Amino acid sequence: MNPNYFILTVFILVGCLIVLAAIFNWDWFYTARNARFITSRFGRKWARIAYGLIGVIVIVQAALLLHSILNTNT
Repeated sequence: MNPNYFILTVFILVGCLIVLAAIFNWDWFYTARNARFITSRFGRKWARIAYGLIGVIVIVQAALLLHSILNTNT
């Protein structure tokens, strides 16, 4: 298995996790040390919006890279 596929799969899964955390407002996600900075500055609502957008961007970037890799292999 090509290591690129594994790495891109991990990025897609992480993006999905971030989007799900934004949708379901998981407390453990927003009280983590890295997320507390954004949450304390902008509030929980805007942090959820920001993380939701970041998650979507991560998923789209990984999907585009995967598409690019698959097109160069054929």
